[in-house]
Amino acid sequence: MLARLAEDLTTMKTLLLYLACFTLGLGLGIAYFLALRHNVRAYVEGGIGARGLALHAARFVATGAVFFWLAQYGALPVLLALVGFLAARQPVLRQALGPLDTPRGAS
Repeated sequence: MLARLAEDLTTMKTLLLYLACFTLGLGLGIAYFLALRHNVRAYVEGGIGARGLALHAARFVATGAVFFWLAQYGALPVLLALVGFLAARQPVLRQALGPLDTPRGAS
């Protein structure tokens, strides 16, 4: 009975780790794509300076660091975080672009 309980506890810890990896990827993706939106807006408005370049570099460094750290736990945590990261892309970009059914400039 105790052996089965220990086995179940190990399984639950593993599932919680995988859920945490997905959630971490989702949060990282939201932050990444919001920062990307900020950078694009700055590029378009012509106001890109040292601050914008620093944000651009920080986006890449933070993303690389998180995925490198997750790689220490194996391939599956990295893949789950990547799924979460990519799942964040669609909602953030949709919010940034607005409704896609009306062309820009049309009233």
